[in-house]
Amino acid sequence: MKKKRFFEILRSPNGTFLVIVYLLTIATVVTSLICVATDFSPPAVYVVYAAAAITLSYSVYTFVRIGKKMKKKISSVADRYSFTKKFIHDYGFRSFVFASVSFIVNAGYAVFEAVMGIVFRSVWYGALSGYHFALGALRFGVLRGERKAEENDEKKKLGIYRACGFALVGLSVAMIPAVTQMVLSEKNTEVSSGIMIYATAAYTFYRVILAVSNIFKAKRFNDPAVQALRNIGFVDAMTSLVPLQVALIGTFSEGEGMPFMNALTGGLACLMTVGIGIGMAVAANARIRRLKEEKQNAGRKSE
Repeated sequence: MKKKRFFEILRSPNGTFLVIVYLLTIATVVTSLICVATDFSPPAVYVVYAAAAITLSYSVYTFVRIGKKMKKKISSVADRYSFTKKFIHDYGFRSFVFASVSFIVNAGYAVFEAVMGIVFRSVWYGALSGYHFALGALRFGVLRGERKAEENDEKKKLGIYRACGFALVGLSVAMIPAVTQMVLSEKNTEVSSGIMIYATAAYTFYRVILAVSNIFKAKRFNDPAVQALRNIGFVDAMTSLVPLQVALIGTFSEGEGMPFMNALTGGLACLMTVGIGIGMAVAANARIRRLKEEKQNAGRKSE
């Protein structure tokens, strides 16, 4: 009976038991990090690592369970107000809210890159700053175009989607000289300070997680403007991998293989952006043609 009760508590934890679990998780994780940092490695340390892995995994499980319960409570409270109700239940509206926040984050990071480019006299980070400013402007243009377009004006939204595709192609082409400079330059390691690595890694972590999940969600949501915003976010996230790689290689290695890796990653980022941009333009043109044909067929039937 006690065993059954124990497993029931594990399956649906709450109260004091949760507090104990979280304290154990913090203690084991901190201890394992200290062991790694100090190179403390007797056989007993593996017990600490195992305990940290188990408690951390179980804590994640409890977060998921608590999150589901909290989501229901938050949803019931949010339904009382028009903005929060629309934010919770309308994916399109939620996408535009997040896109507005991403615009602010994008602009802040672009300013940071501009400052780092000036401080370290780096053409590469100056080019990245201009690139992120341009992506921010493009995101702002999509948001403004969507706001002006009527709700059922699919043709205008497709025009925004197509223009966004052309703009991405232009941006990627403009980045080619900067990528070339990065590959040929021997000064890239100079900008690989600790603060640059941490800021770049944080920004990359933030963008990649959101972009990869949202790019698939947007495909199920038949709104060209939402899809355009998600594609911009995806391109932004993939491009942010390039400076992260430069910082990591420049700091944690002696630069061996750096030109090849920079050329590979930078070239793939540009090609990927071109491919997405061309794909957007082609898809928009195809859908616009179908709309015209449907309109013509409807006119003929009415005659």
